[in-house]
Amino acid sequence: MKMWISRSPQSTRRNLTYFYSRVLRALCEKPLNIIFEGESMKKKIGISAFTLMLFFQNAARLYAALDPALIIYDAGKNPPAELKCRTKSWVPGNFRPEAEKVIIDNAPYAHITCTGDSGEAQILFTITEEHLKAVQSVQYDGIKVGIRYDKENAPIINFRVWAKGNKRSVGYQPQVLQLGYHEYKFRASELGDIEFFDISVRAGDQKNLEFYFDKVYISVKAELNTGARQSSHPVLIPRVKKAAWKNTSYPAANYKYITVPDNATARTRRTAELFNQKFSSFMGYPLQPVKDMRSNIIKLAIKQPVNEQVNKEQGYYLSINQDHVMLEGNDEQGLYYACTTFFQVLTASYDPRASRQIFGVEIHDWPDCRQRALKIFHPGHWSKEWKFKTSITYDDLVDFTERYVIGLKNTHFFPDFSSCVNYKSVPALNLDAKFFSLDDLRRFAVFCRDNFIEVGACIELGSHAGYSYLRYFPELADKDFPAEANLEHPQHWNLVTAMISDFIDSMQIKYFSPGSDEYYFHPLKGTTPSAEINGKSRAQSFLDFHLKLYKWLKDRGIKMFMYSDMLDQQMGGKRFDLYKTLDSFPKDIIMCPWHDLGNSVECFSAKGWPVWIINTYWNSFYKSRTNIYGFGVAAYGYGPKRHFFPDNDDNFTRLDKVFLSADYSWNLAEEKNPNIYEEVENGFLGNAFTLLSVRPNPRAGISFEPLPLDALYSHSLKAYLLSNGIALEELTSDARQIIANVPMQLTADEKNSIVIDPGALKTIPVGKKFSSIFFLHSLLADKKLVSGSYSMPDFWPIGLIAGQYTLRYDDGSSFSRLIANDKNINTITENPYTLNPTDCRYVWKIDKKKEAYFYQYEFINPFPDKTIRAVEIKHLNYYKAGMIILALTGLDVNKK
Repeated sequence: MKMWISRSPQSTRRNLTYFYSRVLRALCEKPLNIIFEGESMKKKIGISAFTLMLFFQNAARLYAALDPALIIYDAGKNPPAELKCRTKSWVPGNFRPEAEKVIIDNAPYAHITCTGDSGEAQILFTITEEHLKAVQSVQYDGIKVGIRYDKENAPIINFRVWAKGNKRSVGYQPQVLQLGYHEYKFRASELGDIEFFDISVRAGDQKNLEFYFDKVYISVKAELNTGARQSSHPVLIPRVKKAAWKNTSYPAANYKYITVPDNATARTRRTAELFNQKFSSFMGYPLQPVKDMRSNIIKLAIKQPVNEQVNKEQGYYLSINQDHVMLEGNDEQGLYYACTTFFQVLTASYDPRASRQIFGVEIHDWPDCRQRALKIFHPGHWSKEWKFKTSITYDDLVDFTERYVIGLKNTHFFPDFSSCVNYKSVPALNLDAKFFSLDDLRRFAVFCRDNFIEVGACIELGSHAGYSYLRYFPELADKDFPAEANLEHPQHWNLVTAMISDFIDSMQIKYFSPGSDEYYFHPLKGTTPSAEINGKSRAQSFLDFHLKLYKWLKDRGIKMFMYSDMLDQQMGGKRFDLYKTLDSFPKDIIMCPWHDLGNSVECFSAKGWPVWIINTYWNSFYKSRTNIYGFGVAAYGYGPKRHFFPDNDDNFTRLDKVFLSADYSWNLAEEKNPNIYEEVENGFLGNAFTLLSVRPNPRAGISFEPLPLDALYSHSLKAYLLSNGIALEELTSDARQIIANVPMQLTADEKNSIVIDPGALKTIPVGKKFSSIFFLHSLLADKKLVSGSYSMPDFWPIGLIAGQYTLRYDDGSSFSRLIANDKNINTITENPYTLNPTDCRYVWKIDKKKEAYFYQYEFINPFPDKTIRAVEIKHLNYYKAGMIILALTGLDVNKK
């Protein structure tokens, strides 16, 4: 028997699983010839009889763990005739899959061949009662399909699940096929909600597609790494190129001084000033500037090259020692990134006290991709009747930018402010409440550039104009596509250039995007759209508008970037033949694919256009990564899920892809093809969320004090959850738990939790001064009582509001914070792939066998010199979910 094992990091675990099962099948049949193959090596490996025996023992345990009742289809047992292969009846066309059984390397497969030129091919599988019974004793974790693919063109297939009793799809995940054998996982829904699972392929994605699969089976959940740092050293994001950790840490309070060289530039001195401000916000005191080197000093300098290891643009060197810190940049930007990494190392101890430690380390680091971007769609409303439930403040915007743009070492930020700014040039757009003024945007642009972020602007012109200006000017709508603007309307040009001019004048932008994606997607129901508009073909209208806009922007020194899908015949470009206009577009327009269909980069880069990835969902563009000019993602809001109970991962609006983009683009040269699911499972994304949740507390003391809640406990947590259908088999006993370095008092008494029902108010006496209070809390929501649209970012831009925590001071004053889903709290039975809120330091699993989570949130007190009389917890009754409090702990105040 001959075995081929890929060395690619992202597939090692899956390939070994495949390897184990195939070896067992081949055992005692033929001699075993194992070949490990990689790009730089191909060799045979001899295995001793003893090693092989141990190998088989482990393999047997692994293979036996797969209960036959969990298998939906097995090519070794089920004939291809049992597969329901068809063309989807509701998608016109003739694209159809055919199946036959084949044997490859002694292993049986279903060989699937899809032929035809239009429509969608589908292979349908039924979830039976036997499957439902089998998962009652395990933790359901989605559906896996083992697929072998023999080409390198990376086609896309789709996994879907269908709800019981109707034809509604309740989960959809595209999968990019990779060369070789891989297990592809569909993470979605509760199995009891599903009747069918399907594999489907669109003809436009891949004609004459061939692939092989051997098994479709129900996956059993593994333990997720949900909390803070688990290894002996911090997990930094983006990951650094070279780090030598010293296996020791030092008191950060050792550092007293800061210095720069005598010949330092004004920019270096400004970086040192910003560094000192941030250091003071964490440590409670500023570093004293000095001119000479001495002990307990932090030195910032530009050194070209820093050393032989870091002779690259934006590269830096960081050395953290007991009595000094060296921060050196190969250029000004590199020096700034050295500072960014320093603060990640500082906060990675997860010790909120003034006595916090910092890890000793020597780092050499640089980015592989020099243009790294984040685009954000601010909330937009189609209708004048739609209203925001909460607002976004200027401070929210700055906080988001500090953490997820600056803090992740991006170089560009492209916010779409079009629906949330008060315009000067078009007052008619200001009829409802807006979040920002043009003066806010002016200040914001200065702030960004001060921190090495080049800021641009975006307005959805044309195709998605409903999000920005059509609700105010409905007469500009395309009569055949009412959600889109008529590019030929005589008033349209003057309106959009007036809007853009406000951003140019206030922000001094160097980049602008009109969007340009998904033109002509949604015609007026029951009509046949015209191929012409105002006497022009739609393709000519699209071209003329973009060429006119390009020239208008270029005359003002502004680069234009646009989504590329309507110029790509694999994507939407075939609509009205828009793709045929591609060669008329100037080569200095930046083309931005948002989805990867295998060669979505090369069809532009090969002709000379710079290609800058701006993902909507996560796509790595792994095969094309050497041909890109820049890389980034588009965030749909500030992080809340699209739906309160997502059917699957909902990485469309959450910030997982923002973290992954920062890491992937910085390390683009690595042979690593990451996906969100695996990075959640291995703990990387959980660590990323918790690392960036740590906030400065300049008055932090050194002593914790758990608050006594015994007299306030209202419920037995176990009984309360059981009454809501959640049975906990193991519950933490009476103990003072150290959770993310914070002691929190729990109890196993009959009553051990505070439950605040919708509309209720609970007051917790304090009577002391604290610099911050740590809450261990969660939400219990009934899926039937919470509408999925409640937490749409367009209505709840900072997250669906659960309640309000208020600090009541002895002098009669108070300070409040909103408690929002996905921000500083989440549900007790949250989907593991949407688990981490943005502002929680830790996710604590209270039952080892079930998904049952509490979230640790630090409420930093802005008035630490005032005595806190009480903490008031109010349920604001926006939706039916009980707020559960397990513990509160206060951190004392540093008197200096």
